[in-house]
Amino acid sequence: MRKILKLFSFIFILAAIFSVMACSNGKSGIIGELSYEATRTELDVTADFEENEKLSDSNTTVSVKLYDQDENYKTYLSVKVENNISGKVTFENLTQNTKYILKLFVSIDGFEEELDSIEATTKNEGNSMETAISIKTVDDFKAMSNDKDAYYRLDADLDFAQSGSISLFTESFSFSGKFFGNNHTISNVTLAAKKHSGLFGYLDGAEISDLNIKNVDLTSTTTIQFAGVIAGFAKDSTLKNIVVDDFMYNGEKSTTSYNLVVGGLIGETQGSGSIENCQMLNADIKIEKASKVLNCGLIVANLTGEYLVDQSVASGKLAIGIKNSSATVYSGTMYIGGFIGANSSLRKVSNSYSDVDIDVYRLEIDSALDQEISNKLYVGGFIGGNPGNQCNVENCFAYADIDVVAAELTDDYITKAKDQIIADVLRVGGFIGSVRSSAFGINNCLYYPKTTGVYVAAMVEKTTVDEQDSYSDYVISLTVAENRLDASKVNNLGAQLDKIDFVFNAKYETKNDDDEDVLVNITDEVELQSIKDSCIDKNNLSSNAADVLSDSLKQALNTLLTKE
Repeated sequence: MRKILKLFSFIFILAAIFSVMACSNGKSGIIGELSYEATRTELDVTADFEENEKLSDSNTTVSVKLYDQDENYKTYLSVKVENNISGKVTFENLTQNTKYILKLFVSIDGFEEELDSIEATTKNEGNSMETAISIKTVDDFKAMSNDKDAYYRLDADLDFAQSGSISLFTESFSFSGKFFGNNHTISNVTLAAKKHSGLFGYLDGAEISDLNIKNVDLTSTTTIQFAGVIAGFAKDSTLKNIVVDDFMYNGEKSTTSYNLVVGGLIGETQGSGSIENCQMLNADIKIEKASKVLNCGLIVANLTGEYLVDQSVASGKLAIGIKNSSATVYSGTMYIGGFIGANSSLRKVSNSYSDVDIDVYRLEIDSALDQEISNKLYVGGFIGGNPGNQCNVENCFAYADIDVVAAELTDDYITKAKDQIIADVLRVGGFIGSVRSSAFGINNCLYYPKTTGVYVAAMVEKTTVDEQDSYSDYVISLTVAENRLDASKVNNLGAQLDKIDFVFNAKYETKNDDDEDVLVNITDEVELQSIKDSCIDKNNLSSNAADVLSDSLKQALNTLLTKE
């Protein structure tokens, strides 16, 4: 009996050994193969299997190992097999145009078996203009998100009408390559609502050139903080020879509590870069915004850093509805410009113009007695204002109508507006709302009214402290509403026509017979005229103001006037 038991034990041990040997010599029963897609520096590897329950066993692991072409081991990645069928891994930071060997392994109870081996080569495309990756389809365009540093060349017109929404790159994975549009057209684009919304989303050290874009749409959500057709944010980047025609930004009923930066081409810039020979045509930007900061401009909303803007054009409409941020507080700082919203770039804005209609109005009207006003509003036909310490503008003009009214644009909005405060601080200029300081200045620039010119309707509130009367802080100008520059830094800045008006009711707060706070109209004609005179600035009015422009800008202005 003992001999029989020993014999069975011996047979069992032999069976176990042969089982292990079989597993380690390709007898696991698992069948798998590798395939891959390559970029310049990455290999996206897929492992496909015939369905096998062993792949879901906790004692089974799958991996792909990477070797150089001489089969020297480099590294490995574990594979998570989905549904016992397939899994994917990506090898990153590889050498361009280099052959590698990929091997697929399965390990059961620590015994490893090689299932497949293939050669894989990273691409040689996209390292220079000569080897730029060709883009001929929408899928090719979207595939740029696989390689953010490459050179790309558009070799066909693209229609995104049936392609869903897109904003390719993010702050953590920003585009730093070069995109040559090759004078082709991208059309019917719906931008995805992200923190940084735009065709490219976020640029960092990128270059975009020779590109036409037509019919772009973006609907605001609470997600968006920076938006522009090209990118919501551009750091150390260059835009050149770009034409965008027909951009619709639907920001009605937006409830975002973030600061909001919306530009036609770019939301916000940072670092050093340039925007040259670019056009934003037929833009229609509508925003309804509660409190916080709002920057909005048809070329750039917030131009910071050391950015040059030259030989560029903006045309379209801006409609900005300002909401109450709560039942009692109405706050925020807003820079709204026909060309640039807020400009603090250390470099020059030159040889450019805006053709724009700007409407700024209040929503959700409350009684002024019940509402605290603590917002600042800067509006300009060309630039809203410069919140920083630089403003260097030369040979530019604004062809603009600007309406700022303290009511919704309904049939009786003028009547309502005259009884509402629009802002705690208001600066409205035909060319620029506010210039605080600069080592440079404004030279050879023009404001030319379109139809109504600069028009403001709001209530003026009178307060008396220590027997001293003060009024709402409003300045409305044909050129620059608030100018803190030295006189020598403003040269040849003028307005062509006297089209400016301010309609208002002036009121002061007092007590009625029931000791309740009430607002009473100021009716003294002399005082009312004095208030109006103190708010309106018609300096720099000249019938020859356009003479300071370059010949090319004079021609552009004459073309606009002929259209009218």
